[in-house]
Amino acid sequence: MSENKIKTNKVTDFIKEQYAFAIFVILILAFSLMDARFRTFSNFMVIGRQATIMAIISFGATFVITAGEMDLSCGAVAALSSMVVTYALQEDCPMIIAILLGVLVGLICGVFNGVLTAKLHMPSFLVTLGTTSIASGLASTMTNNKPITLYNTTFANIFSKGSLLGIPVMVWWTLLFFICCHFVYTKTTFGNKVKATGGNRIAAKYTGVNTDKVIIKVMAICGSFSGVCGLLYTARVNQGRPDFGDGLGLDAVTAVILGGTAFTGGKGSMFTSLMGALILATITDALVILGVPTTIQTLIKGLIILVAVAFSVSGKKKS
Repeated sequence: MSENKIKTNKVTDFIKEQYAFAIFVILILAFSLMDARFRTFSNFMVIGRQATIMAIISFGATFVITAGEMDLSCGAVAALSSMVVTYALQEDCPMIIAILLGVLVGLICGVFNGVLTAKLHMPSFLVTLGTTSIASGLASTMTNNKPITLYNTTFANIFSKGSLLGIPVMVWWTLLFFICCHFVYTKTTFGNKVKATGGNRIAAKYTGVNTDKVIIKVMAICGSFSGVCGLLYTARVNQGRPDFGDGLGLDAVTAVILGGTAFTGGKGSMFTSLMGALILATITDALVILGVPTTIQTLIKGLIILVAVAFSVSGKKKS
């Protein structure tokens, strides 16, 4: 690749990042003018908390989509993790063990998705649809489709209820995951292998990249992040709910594509994925404040998905 081509790609990526950020700022300004309740500090913190789970899962999904794959099981896996950690804590399991169990559930599901995709050459879209049904079924079966209430102040403060410097702890969790994922994605050999795998898998193999291992790893990362989000949700609502993750996987994919990550793989950005999650959370929050019916909110979300994918596909054709 020539030096001019590299510079052009860097400029393009920078514009995409600023574009996503610009949309976020415009939405904040527009909704603030429409309703004074939107522009309060407490409401901005609500948006931050609402975006946390979607953002963390979107970071994992960014790895997966950049590698040219898809994971729609995030929500169901998060719900299963939520049920497992809640049940473990109710049975007086040590907190650290319960937390590890919740994350382990996500990791196992992610590795399962990765192995079926990489080793058996099954389409990840279909694999993760199957995993969605399995995880949802397990989560519902654990308590006969009923939520489990949890009373654990320490757990709630660590993952949701607490604050630091006046900022909710969930926002700090988001920043922590963003910093770590951004570093891995942009500064490590693994991040380069992920991009190479999604950009041109055959060429990546010829250059010595073990693409099967990369796919398994990105799926494992995404599954683990889903497990963490199960913990965050449980701490936030003091419950484990088998229906918690309904639509969450699709929301995370929407956030990633809306942020500018190529739907067909090869390149992306953790920052734009974060902006995508914030954009969706902002829109949802504003629609609730403005009293827009849930059915219309669903319609708007569907339109956002179509527009995001259309921009992603058109951008790929031009590049």
